[in-house]
Amino acid sequence: MFLRRLMEKVSIRAIAESVQHSTTYMTSGTIEYPIIPFQQYVDYYLSDPLIMSAADYIEQAIAGMGGYTTADVDVAKDSIDEFNAKINLDELHLKIAKWTTLCGNFFLERIYDVYDIDVLKDPWTSAKVEIIVPAKGATLVDIKPLPLSSIVSAVRAPDGTVLWYNRLYKGQQTKLSSKLVIHYRWNVVDERAFGTGWLTSMLTEGVGFMIRGKLRKREPFVRLKEKLDDASMRLAIKAIPRHVYVFPTMPLDVLKEAQSQLEKLEPEQDFLTNSKEFDVREVGVSSRAVLEFFWKHIFDQFVIGTQTHHVRLFTTPGFTEASARVADATMERKLMAIRRFIKRVTEREIFDEFLRTHGIDPRQANVRWNWGLKEEPRIEVDHLIKFAELLARGVPVVRLDELREMLKRLGFMLTEGTEVKE
Repeated sequence: MFLRRLMEKVSIRAIAESVQHSTTYMTSGTIEYPIIPFQQYVDYYLSDPLIMSAADYIEQAIAGMGGYTTADVDVAKDSIDEFNAKINLDELHLKIAKWTTLCGNFFLERIYDVYDIDVLKDPWTSAKVEIIVPAKGATLVDIKPLPLSSIVSAVRAPDGTVLWYNRLYKGQQTKLSSKLVIHYRWNVVDERAFGTGWLTSMLTEGVGFMIRGKLRKREPFVRLKEKLDDASMRLAIKAIPRHVYVFPTMPLDVLKEAQSQLEKLEPEQDFLTNSKEFDVREVGVSSRAVLEFFWKHIFDQFVIGTQTHHVRLFTTPGFTEASARVADATMERKLMAIRRFIKRVTEREIFDEFLRTHGIDPRQANVRWNWGLKEEPRIEVDHLIKFAELLARGVPVVRLDELREMLKRLGFMLTEGTEVKE
């Protein structure tokens, strides 16, 4: 195939062996940080079942159906399809869908066969900064996802262009040129360098309000939910029935022996005594109703924040399948917008770059990504009648043997072995 033959001719060399040197001085602008460090998104995704459930649901709703490519040039489509299989684009799209909606950002790194070095100026120290970039004429050979938590900040030029991303991965600090990065930046607020997702507001504290001359801010909803989860667990454990056995006249030494015997009982076992003066008192708690009210409030904020409704099917009485269908129809409009966003970035940053570096004009190839399964045309008898009429008139839209094969697929019993003469 096209890509395989090309890769046989290209030897991917290590960066240290393939870097060429050039110098480009550029004065950069400012350093910008994400609103919430990306590590927090990862931590809460792993630790909170509600957040994980919502993120996985959105991921599957957006990109779970996969997709296919179309193009105006066959060789371009074939090469892109091979490249998509190599980088496992379907799996990448699932990750992109999850994290761009969860936190507004996801990063891929382009891998080239040969690299160059640009020399820029650090915005704080004015020192020279060497940045690895694709060399002139370099070929795109692979795409790999970058660990989201490794991206710390972005350095922007005065016009807002991102020059490089600062990374911290396994204790090693590096600078990654924006020429190597594909940044899926969703829901940009105030033209920041980073996007925002549905979990961003849940991780952000309130704006604040004044009480007696002091500023008070609401804690982030995720922290409040964790506190309520912890309180619910403690309340449930504390609400286990506890009993006080009262023996008013029992001597202290006998009482201690009775206590040692009670401690050996299993929860479902009964206690037997022949004491005439004996009383059992149950100790309970009464704050459950108040806690349930606050927990429901926080839960509702999460459902609104995550913009998902499926969890209500399992938790909310009266939330029927019909209610879910109405909610699905409403949410589908949001999902369509995200699919269109991912599609455009993939086409521009992956497809066009691959074709350009492989000597194919992206504008002429017009390779497009389409979500869902490709609809194959359904053959009807009326179509075959039209084909036969055109064939009889000498219009070669289909050969006679092809027409016979289509008739067989529709179940017509045709004589085998008949010679077809063109």
